[in-house]
Amino acid sequence: MCTPAPKIEATASDYFAARIAEYDSLVRRAVPHYDELLDLLEVHFPKSARDIVELGCGTGTLSLRLARCYPDARITFIDAATEMLDVTRQRLIAEGTSRPDRFNLVAATFEDVELPDRQFDLITSNMALHHVIDKATLFQRIYDWLRPGGTLRFGDHVWGQTVGNREIGRTRWIAHCQSPGQLTEAELASLVQHRHQHDHYISVKEQFGIFERVGFSDPDCVWSDGNWAIYTAEKA
Repeated sequence: MCTPAPKIEATASDYFAARIAEYDSLVRRAVPHYDELLDLLEVHFPKSARDIVELGCGTGTLSLRLARCYPDARITFIDAATEMLDVTRQRLIAEGTSRPDRFNLVAATFEDVELPDRQFDLITSNMALHHVIDKATLFQRIYDWLRPGGTLRFGDHVWGQTVGNREIGRTRWIAHCQSPGQLTEAELASLVQHRHQHDHYISVKEQFGIFERVGFSDPDCVWSDGNWAIYTAEKA
């Protein structure tokens, strides 16, 4: 029997909003070492932060870690899918970490959201920034939002520097997804279509070039498994 052609959603946020019930399971089955990535991203958070932004909160997995790590911080959670924001809000309330003056949940794309310049100590994200095409403008905005001494910490997809390395990365990912207990044939077909339609990857070298042009200091790639990486960068 042929697998039906996956539905094509208009935006990345539409795609994930349509799969909100299975999102947490799907991402863990589709991304090798997902929890290791989250753990190491948290390890590289700064010791203190008063004002924080999370770009692409999804269902709140990283959001809950931020709330626990920084119990006195003001945190702005941004996601284009209102359905995702609702789940994040409910999880924060269930954890007992929600106060009206502490969290701000904003429904907006990264390209359109308006935030004050020189306001934030930490901007973070996990598995979301690759949905933006114009990365130079995005990272310029992030730089402007940070106050001097602020830091950027995020995990994301990476793209091989050569065609050969990209193909190796793609082949390894497909093999992981097809291994027992991972994705169904329909789920894999849907994710492959989503990648073609909505994902815009760059290499580590390209990311470092953007950091340099925007003005970030001390950029680093502190972890990578070939297809995903964690970056850190500072605003002097």
